[in-house]
Amino acid sequence: MAVVSERRIELQAHDWVARAPLPEVVAYLREVLTPRLTAVLGGVRETRATREWADGLREPSAATQARLRAAAQVARIVEATFDAATVQSWIQGMDPMLDDQSPLWVLRHAEDEDDLRRVLQSARRFVIQ
Repeated sequence: MAVVSERRIELQAHDWVARAPLPEVVAYLREVLTPRLTAVLGGVRETRATREWADGLREPSAATQARLRAAAQVARIVEATFDAATVQSWIQGMDPMLDDQSPLWVLRHAEDEDDLRRVLQSARRFVIQ
């Protein structure tokens, strides 16, 4: 039963991220992760850029959009079990599954889909513990 529930959460997170307009995704990240952490994920120095993304006034690069969507997907998976403070703690903490790098760092510096998958696997492991 728990496996079905976990799988449903993952599918719901995936479906939402795939369908949601980018401004909605960024607004979610700003709410759950904070504007500062969202700026780090987006590779910008000021939170103003993330607010403009959330308001639909600017659009980040395609690579940044992919990282933001991946971050939103894993955040929704973790948030289904834990509160926003725990999501923030998890995404910033050193993770043994990620060679002691934080999911935030791996997402920010992701070079390919394998990096994004590693963070997704880390979120799965964190939730089922």
